[in-house]
Amino acid sequence: MSPKSRNRKKPTKISSPKPPARQKRDYRFEWRSSPFEGMTREEADKAFIKIGEAHGLRFEESFRSLQEEILKYDPVYLLSVNSFYSTFDSNAKPRERSDRKRILQHHVELLQSLTLINAGESYGSSFAPPPAIQTVRELLYECSNSFPMRRYSTLEPSMSPEQRQRLRVLEDIRGHTQALRNWGYPQQIERIVLELFAPFDAIVEKEMGVRLESLIRMAFTVSDLLQKRINTHVKDLQPVLTATSIRKAVETYLKLIPGSDSGPEALMEVLSEKAATLKETRLFLLSHSDLWLPDVYSLAFEDFTDAYPDDVEATALREIIDSWSYCFGDLADENPEHFFMGNPIWRRPLIKLDDDLYFMPVPGLFLSFCLELMEDLIDRVPTLPATYLIHRAKFLEDDIERLFLLAFPSAQVYRGSLWHDTSTQKDFENDLLVLLDSYQIVVEAKSGKVSDPARRGAVSRLEGEIKKLMVEPSIQAKRFAEYLERNRGKHRLNTRAGSVNAFDNSNCHETLRLSVTLDILANLQARWTDLRRAGLIAEDADLGPTMSLTDLELVFDLLGLSCEKIHYLARRSEFERNARYLADETDLLAFYIDNGFSIGDSEYDGTPLLIYGMSEILDPYYMQQWTGEKAPKPARRYTKWWKKILERMEQQPVARWTEIGYMLLSLGFEEQVFFEKEFRRVQRMVRKNSWVLGDTNAYVFLTGAEQHRNAVIGVAYKKVSTEQRNNMLREATVPAFDRESIKRALVIGVDVESTGEPFPYSVIACALR
Repeated sequence: MSPKSRNRKKPTKISSPKPPARQKRDYRFEWRSSPFEGMTREEADKAFIKIGEAHGLRFEESFRSLQEEILKYDPVYLLSVNSFYSTFDSNAKPRERSDRKRILQHHVELLQSLTLINAGESYGSSFAPPPAIQTVRELLYECSNSFPMRRYSTLEPSMSPEQRQRLRVLEDIRGHTQALRNWGYPQQIERIVLELFAPFDAIVEKEMGVRLESLIRMAFTVSDLLQKRINTHVKDLQPVLTATSIRKAVETYLKLIPGSDSGPEALMEVLSEKAATLKETRLFLLSHSDLWLPDVYSLAFEDFTDAYPDDVEATALREIIDSWSYCFGDLADENPEHFFMGNPIWRRPLIKLDDDLYFMPVPGLFLSFCLELMEDLIDRVPTLPATYLIHRAKFLEDDIERLFLLAFPSAQVYRGSLWHDTSTQKDFENDLLVLLDSYQIVVEAKSGKVSDPARRGAVSRLEGEIKKLMVEPSIQAKRFAEYLERNRGKHRLNTRAGSVNAFDNSNCHETLRLSVTLDILANLQARWTDLRRAGLIAEDADLGPTMSLTDLELVFDLLGLSCEKIHYLARRSEFERNARYLADETDLLAFYIDNGFSIGDSEYDGTPLLIYGMSEILDPYYMQQWTGEKAPKPARRYTKWWKKILERMEQQPVARWTEIGYMLLSLGFEEQVFFEKEFRRVQRMVRKNSWVLGDTNAYVFLTGAEQHRNAVIGVAYKKVSTEQRNNMLREATVPAFDRESIKRALVIGVDVESTGEPFPYSVIACALR
């Protein structure tokens, strides 16, 4: 045998070079350095304290000036204008509006509560001119921004790392309470509150004369009515703002004024005296149209009765509407600084102007606090609060089961398993067990409510809520997961319902834990490791992911393939354990769609990742879905070949296909492109007539950081038996395990001479160390 022949005896492998650099995307995630980079701790502490002191002075001055400024003008007009223009601020991207102060819903909420301190006669009757409106906007922004920042002045340089982390955690939840609204998209909130309160309709109707379902639908209809009025106002003004001449703009505008029969000459003369340009004319007319805005946000009692979908006694409905209303002067005895963290209008969003006229400058309040408004009504019936809490728990478990059954049609789902722990000699119950191929998912549900003091950052209450909603269910899930891992095989577990859950988990090699809540504990649910560093949970705590019901619904809706859902839950747990980041669950979901959590060493090296706000990429799809429009669904990027492999796995799954899917999905888009390019080069080599058995026929690609490294191996062949092919797969895989500390490798085999092959691969397998 010649030396050349001897070299062919053992195939050589092509190792992957350095993974390709990430390409720029249109999403918001960017790499930026910290503004405190290079400072010592002492220098950073001094900077923080100085910032806090400066904001303390700004807050006192701006908050006092704001309360003085609003007394000069008609409060209804002032609220109407600020609410109208905040609508466009909230729709704008931060980068597009970096030159001006963004006024959002929580700013208008603050303005509304401040106007309710004083009686109506305390206010001036004039309409605020544009400069005054701008002054109010700037003061609202300034005091809202300085309110939390001033607390930096209380930083103690002697604080331990744990105390500093605790301070950051408390500020996170306070910031969430002050500024962020809505625990889901509108369609999610509407569905959940309707289904949650439906069983209590008859009792509430008997006691109060109204149905909860009808009140919910009325609230959403009224909010929609106000939004339609806003849209109509904008649409009517569009021809004025796009007019090509001053006269055309004036003539078009005058046609919009009801009952106006005056010609344009008088107004043209005024504009001429001011030497107004076309642009200035448009702005003048836009400002003048603000006079109509109070009508946009005003609601007659008849609007509520029309929106109520059933017959109802006017007296009964009026009592409810009045209980959701304040009059000017009603908050005279309140401390206005409390409005930032516990605004009374969250539970009473209307302003009553007279017996039949109400005013709602923040239409989004019905959406943001619909759940609380209905719970307040439940609390009025003595027999219902306890029953409602029991129903909350059942509703949450029912909906979690429904979501898993829809997400994984081929899975086995078992609810309410009772089991005995021999190590503690205690009996326990599991809420939901999902078996899918080689994965078992242990789910626990917690329907408890987050208290108002906890949302304001009261440490003792917050610790209690964290323990109740995150720690206890996670420990419970871990206990059952360990029991299942110790006892692989057939099980027969009784349930409280009297049935038996009979299942076999012999083939389950991977276990996932998940806790699901009905309430949202700010963004803390997505970062349990931060809670451990803050001393809010035990140092030895080992929690699984915790997410809200609405977030779980989004995960299962956006990730279409079963293996995508599994991969997200698995990597989500690993990412939370390893990375340092600021994000809530929807931010993490958007981040996953962008890159599949494939960020290399940055997951492990302590790089601070500010992912917060990335969920904006999801908003267009869900908000257009809510309004009945069509929008593309955000999705992970795959090459055509990769997508075909994943779809093939779903259609005709092989043994341990979920683990194979995990491996496939661990490669980001750029890595897929790179692997495919190199493997096709190998296939071309094998396809040549000069290739013989024993020549190079494999390409090895290493993916992931060193702490989480896996291998994807492409093997090309032709004219071989099944036994020879299997030997090739083994020969390609073993050296990868010998050279690298990898846990598993994915092997994709392609017969380069197969014709009419409907599949994107000939054989695929997951090799374990």
